[in-house]
Amino acid sequence: MSSNINPNNIDGYFPIAGQDNDSQGFRDNFTNIKNNLNFAKNEISDLQNKAILKSPLSGTGTVNNNMAGAILSNVNLNSDSHVFLDHGTIGDPGITINYDLDYNLATVHSMTTAGSLNFNLLNLPLGKFSSMRLLINVTDSAHTIHFDGISNQNGFDRVEGYQTAGALITFSSANTFPQVFMFEISSPDGGATINVVDLFRGRNKTDGNLTVNGKLTVTNGLIDSNLLELTIASNVNVIANVNYHTWILDTISSATIANAWITLPAVAEHGREIIISTLAPITSANITTANLTLGNVKWSNTGIFSNGNVSAKFVYSTTSSAWLKV
Repeated sequence: MSSNINPNNIDGYFPIAGQDNDSQGFRDNFTNIKNNLNFAKNEISDLQNKAILKSPLSGTGTVNNNMAGAILSNVNLNSDSHVFLDHGTIGDPGITINYDLDYNLATVHSMTTAGSLNFNLLNLPLGKFSSMRLLINVTDSAHTIHFDGISNQNGFDRVEGYQTAGALITFSSANTFPQVFMFEISSPDGGATINVVDLFRGRNKTDGNLTVNGKLTVTNGLIDSNLLELTIASNVNVIANVNYHTWILDTISSATIANAWITLPAVAEHGREIIISTLAPITSANITTANLTLGNVKWSNTGIFSNGNVSAKFVYSTTSSAWLKV
């Protein structure tokens, strides 16, 4: 802004020494001085109310640079931080507690659960993209979290443990508790729509060129690690199913047996894998599908396990309608 103070309307050469001076000149100077002082007072007060300060002005309390939504552009930030609010331990083991996360109080909220929590998001600004972070120490796998009053939810399907029914985020009992999780919650419309990102764990869903056909089981970082060990005898029929990825067959004392029948499912998802591993030698292994059609298992032979300690992978192809030994 331009200042209204005008030092040029004050006559610094009045009164003139050695002559009679008109009293109007005194009145004009005093009036202009008073007006300029009023201009200065108002402009200084305006600056005090609107300027960004790095320390309190004399006689005032702490600095609160509330920008009131004003645009601050072309800024180079260094060592910036966010207001952190620790809510302590909250919740009740028997019921789900409603709890407020207020954007005006902090943008990082921390707590420890004593039960399931239903969060209300308060004071997220309309017409602006805003975000908060939730740092939550979950003490029991039975505790769940939920965001109340949200009509549109983005990213929840990518959060591990999200349950569509009830829009809950659950925590697997396979984890060790207590365990700390962090979620970023953002909104472009005051909280009517929220976006949720799990910052500590990987996505529950991957977008892009990764295609998974059939069931993908990940246990302790191993894909399809589920297996079944069986002790068999000659002429037994092993009926394999897709509940196990790896079937390990052995005999008593790993002795050689003459015959074994291994039945794969009649059909499966495209790309489904089943591994048959035999520790004991099987002189003649007949591998078929549940409909007993030998053509539905390709490139296998009866002597495949004759040496023992051999594994064979079978992959189902819907193109060939058959299990392919690969």
